[in-house]
Amino acid sequence: VLVALGFIVTFVPSHLVRYLVGSELDALGIRYDGLETLDIRPWTRELRLGPVQFGQQASTPAGVGDLDLSLRVHPLLRRRVAIERLVISDIEILVTRDADGALALNGIALDELLTGAEESAENGTASGLWTAGVDALELRDSTVVLKRSDGGVLEVDVERLVMTDFRAWEPDHPGRFELTARVNDIQLNWSGEARPFADKITLNIDSRTAQADLPKVIRFTAPLGL
Repeated sequence: VLVALGFIVTFVPSHLVRYLVGSELDALGIRYDGLETLDIRPWTRELRLGPVQFGQQASTPAGVGDLDLSLRVHPLLRRRVAIERLVISDIEILVTRDADGALALNGIALDELLTGAEESAENGTASGLWTAGVDALELRDSTVVLKRSDGGVLEVDVERLVMTDFRAWEPDHPGRFELTARVNDIQLNWSGEARPFADKITLNIDSRTAQADLPKVIRFTAPLGL
């Protein structure tokens, strides 16, 4: 019995989550590859994923090279998703915005994905809603490209983004961040703190920006008439 229980606790969660996620993606018409790499380790509260790709049939798939997450268990009893550590690397995402302002992620319409979450939030009560927080998040070697319908392009190459102590249940406690990235080949070295969950959102940045030539800005904004 103990061996059987150990087997169930060790291997069943990964297969169950793969099935549930795969079923949901299939229902949304999203193709994916690499979902079998999803591995949940209940004994250490860890989740690993990658490399994995996803997207619509006619689009270039988005990619995630590696995702490593560890979760705190006790806060779940208070409806808090408390991430102890989250490391993500080699993300490749294309975000497009049409003339009506609608966003798509590698061909996947974001409004379709968010509709269910918005309806759940509207129907939920204040005491029944979940909150989330992260002790340490690190994003490495990733690219996000935003293309607008008017031809504007914003290409963000993130060398390293570190975020610490961002918790929705502590809205007035500032989280810290450090960012090293290139935006349309403009070098950014930013650090600071933010309160994104507070009633009055605040953001303090100590920034160093280099090589911010006007043509690189115009690539996204179009000619400014200056």
